[in-house]
Amino acid sequence: EVFPVPSESNDKDSQTKKPIKKFYKFKKRLKNKKKHLTMRQANSVTREDVNQKAISYLVNWEEDRPSWKFNKVLQAWIMRNLFDKSLIPKAVFKILLNYLEDLKGS
Repeated sequence: EVFPVPSESNDKDSQTKKPIKKFYKFKKRLKNKKKHLTMRQANSVTREDVNQKAISYLVNWEEDRPSWKFNKVLQAWIMRNLFDKSLIPKAVFKILLNYLEDLKGS
């Protein structure tokens, strides 16, 4: 059997195209990583933001129940940080105790 032998000019073209393709793939991957990182930084929420949202969530529950809406994420955060004095002030802790009395488990 005779196998076709690639010509030298065709072989050189494919060899020069490979590094170029790799460069463009690398460049595209790098661009996507940068885009992902900037999106991630824009969506990042600080601990203080969550703390403030949780406090306002509890105050809103206490003062204006008809407009208050349940938020599972904030409730979970409140439950995790229940006894952290640096995150939940005394006045809000009293509201939190009332909130806990109203909780219903599944």
